[in-house]
Amino acid sequence: MSSGTAGRTASSDELRVEVVAGKATGFSFVVDSRLVIGRTSEGPGRLADDPELSRHHAEIVRAPNGEFTINDLSSTNGTFVNGTRLNAAAVLVIGDQIEVGATKLVVRSAPVAPAPARAEVDVRAATVIGGVPEAARRPGDETHAQTEPQAPTGGEPVTVQLTVDFEQATAQLSVHGSGEPVQLVLDHGRWRVVGGGS
Repeated sequence: MSSGTAGRTASSDELRVEVVAGKATGFSFVVDSRLVIGRTSEGPGRLADDPELSRHHAEIVRAPNGEFTINDLSSTNGTFVNGTRLNAAAVLVIGDQIEVGATKLVVRSAPVAPAPARAEVDVRAATVIGGVPEAARRPGDETHAQTEPQAPTGGEPVTVQLTVDFEQATAQLSVHGSGEPVQLVLDHGRWRVVGGGS
């Protein structure tokens, strides 16, 4: 362990943890790829020989996306993150408070996983008429015959709703009173109807 570096809260490619309560108070350390916390651990994982730790108490590991997770190793007293006892691995972010045995640690710096790439969406996608976009129609395909929209009568407004999920590259188009919504998927930069539409 090295002495603490209080005040460091910047995000970085490393996980830096500071001990704020317990026998090792004032010390901080960096986790490279894996750290087992427990009485039989080597180095900083012993937390200055905290007697309330299990032999193998908890484990911090770097995930493939660069984030760090912490998992309880069936310890006697449990592992807590922000006051909640862990039942499964939890991703660590800046400011998280970890409690193991009689020791409390705070995450001072942590890598952030890159955001998933958003699909490039062509907002000029083909207009859907009769349930099938013009670009999706095939010559001679009777099941995709175009139907002309009917003009509303009685001066009532027509409600059209388009819901786009940019992360999944899908969309749903519905016209009030026209039956099932049309499901769309973005395929190589163009929207196409899923299941043929109705």
